[in-house]
Amino acid sequence: MEQSSVVVISGQDDFARDIVSRWQMERIVPSFTIVHGAMENGALHAYGDLAIVSSSVHPLDQLLHGLEMRQLNVICVLDASVSLTRMHAEFPHTMFLRAEEDWLETLVLLGAEVLRN
Repeated sequence: MEQSSVVVISGQDDFARDIVSRWQMERIVPSFTIVHGAMENGALHAYGDLAIVSSSVHPLDQLLHGLEMRQLNVICVLDASVSLTRMHAEFPHTMFLRAEEDWLETLVLLGAEVLRN
C-alpha cells in the first residue's frame, strides 16, 4: 500500500508542528510536506492527497480557490474571526473546521477518513 501524503499550508510554525505531532500517535501516518505562507511559497503547486490549510494564510480565498480548481481534498482550519457561512458558500468542495477545543482530534479523524477513500 502506498503511503498517503498531506500538505500542511500555514503561516504559523506551531500549526504544522501540532498536526504532525498529533498524527504521529496514529497507527497509520502519512508523509507530510509543510509549506509556509501561500502563493509566494508555491502552496498551489504542492502535491498531496490532502491539503490542510490554516486560516492564517493570506490571501486565504485565493489559495482555497486554486486548491479547489486542482480538485484536491482540502480541510481548512478556521479561527473565530472567519465566517463559516461565507466560506461554505464560496468554497463548497472544501471541508471547514473551527480551531476550537479538540480541533486536532477532529482534524486527524477527518483527515484519516479522507485519506482512506
